[in-house]
This record gives sequence, structure tokens and C-alpha cells, in this order.
Amino acid sequence: MERFSYRKGEVILRQGEPGDYVCRVVSGHVEVVRELGDSAVVLGIVGPGEFVGEMAVVEQRQRSATVRAVDSVTAEKIAKDDFFRMISEDKQLSYGLIVRLSERLRMADQMLADAAGLVTGAQGVSQRVEPASLPLTGGLPTLTLFPGDERVSGQVSEDGLVIDQLPFVVGRKPAPHEDLPSVPVSLAILDLKPYRLSRLHFTIERSGDQLVVRDLGSHLGTQLNGVALHEAMSRDREPLQMGDNTIVAGGLDSHFAFTLRLEEAR
Repeated sequence: MERFSYRKGEVILRQGEPGDYVCRVVSGHVEVVRELGDSAVVLGIVGPGEFVGEMAVVEQRQRSATVRAVDSVTAEKIAKDDFFRMISEDKQLSYGLIVRLSERLRMADQMLADAAGLVTGAQGVSQRVEPASLPLTGGLPTLTLFPGDERVSGQVSEDGLVIDQLPFVVGRKPAPHEDLPSVPVSLAILDLKPYRLSRLHFTIERSGDQLVVRDLGSHLGTQLNGVALHEAMSRDREPLQMGDNTIVAGGLDSHFAFTLRLEEAR
């Protein structure tokens, strides 16, 4: 395990490179950036004690984002074998990774099942077989989604959209040349190129006794109350809080912002 120092703006991990080691931030802050041609979108900020690059190592694939120093940074580089040894010895770390991997597998299974559920109607047109959803019952809070930016006010009512079934999936409305997403979308938002939203972007769902927001492997990630959710970050989901929650989809500076209000059931 080696320590390295980086100046502001220096790249620590590069998108597209092999995931052969993990970094842990010791001091300072780094930003996780998705490179899009000549431009880049910041997905989130990572601080001391947090890992970056672990999912690329666990899944043995290329890195999905670039990590660069926001200020003066000290980071540890942890070789793949050493990181796997850490996982075997740290129950909390191993549990978090298992949950993330199982959720991705569940999502992949759901996508395959839904793809198989596309049936051909009488006119030869593909129609989607909607999976059963879970009504909000049993004393769960009332959920109401409001626009968090005036530029989405035309797509979500200022009076709020009451969410009465879970999971509630939010994604981009497909362009005319694109296929329907493999999972049914509860709220399809209009977006124009260059797209900030993915066709399947995030979901509001029940996880055990919690209500959570989970990023659905979106291209540019989701923010919940300032916590970045993305495959390149340290987590894919985050619990909701009572009261107002801020959700931003498509990068830190995205205008696709929403307020999700949780109120005690009456």
C-alpha cells in the first residue's frame, strides 16, 4: 500500500484504463468526472476515508470515470490482491460491495425478464407487459415529488406528483429512433442532446424498512441530498429522510432537480 500526493487538477484515475488497483483518499478531496468527448461532467466529490475505483477492480473492467484532485490530495493506492484481502477482513466493506453487486444482478435479471415480456399485439406492434408494482401501504410516509428547478416545472406539476406505487422509476423520454427502455418508466422526462438523463436514470424504492433512491447505472449519476450515487462512486443508493429531499439527476450542475417530500402517513 503506497501513498501518493497530488496537486489541484491532477488526474488520479483515468476513465477507460484497466481497474487494477483501488484508491483511498487520505486527505483532501477528489472529484469523479465522466468524460464526454471534449467536455466533462462532475458526478460528485469524494473526501477522506472514501474509496474510488473499487467497482472496476471487483468487476475486472475498465474504469467508468476519471478521478482528479480538487485540492491538495494524499491518496493510498491499494493493489487488487490487497483490496480483496481487505474485503475478506472487513465485514462492513464486504457487505456493501455484495449489496451493490446483487442489486446490479437483480437489475440485469429484471431487464431480461422485461425484455422477454415484450409481446406482439394484433397489429404486429410490440407491447410491454407491465410488472406488478407495490402499493404504498402499511403506514409508509406519503411521497410527493416537486420540481426543484423552473426548467422542469413544465414536466412535473408545481402542486406536486403524489407517488402511490413503488418502485417509481424516473428516466429520459426516448427519442423517436430509440427503443423503449427495458424497464417501465413511471416518469419520463424530456431531455435534449447532449443528454444529461439516461432512459433509466434512478428509482425510488423500498429496501427493507427504508425508502431509498437508487441510481440505475445511469451515465451521469444521481445526487440525493448531496450524496453522489453512481457505479464509479462509493455507493449506488442512499436512504431518504423525512421532510424535503433534494434529487439531482445528470451531474452536479444539472438542472434536472427535484424535491421529494416525505410526510408521516395520515
